[in-house]
Amino acid sequence: MIEPGIFKKYDIRGKVGDTLTEAGATQIGQAFGTFLRRHNIRDVIVGHDNRTSSRALADAAIQGLMRAGCEVTDIGLAATPVVYWCAVEAGDAGGMMITGSHLKPEMNGFKLSVGMRNLYGDQIQALRQMIDSGDLTVGEGHSAADDRANERYLAMAEGKLSHARA
Repeated sequence: MIEPGIFKKYDIRGKVGDTLTEAGATQIGQAFGTFLRRHNIRDVIVGHDNRTSSRALADAAIQGLMRAGCEVTDIGLAATPVVYWCAVEAGDAGGMMITGSHLKPEMNGFKLSVGMRNLYGDQIQALRQMIDSGDLTVGEGHSAADDRANERYLAMAEGKLSHARA
């Protein structure tokens, strides 16, 4: 069973290896994938920050997303706004950012979105309930890397800045 206390109002976060494990990350990925599939969304963008635990948590979450039948685009190391922008760019895809944000180094977590809308409150709690009850979609998904997401984001930002100066 996953630690219920990691499901906060605006994100999912816990102490890595204690309340937040790779097994839990897989469950979170499958629950988020289930949420998306039930809203007729199959595509998910996944990025992570530079914490030592983030890549392993991302890999585990991607396994869960694929188990739910999602098509995952792994953008790797990125800032949270890049994940959000890529989710919008992909046509209101799901967005999953693995980040500890402002928390201590031993902490990490998940910020979840659909297009420009972040999951929060009851939506986050619904993921926990799916995990607790085993009410999870099972399908066959795939994962592909996109190592140019940061480059595209910067080009877009520079274009807007150049346009704003004109």
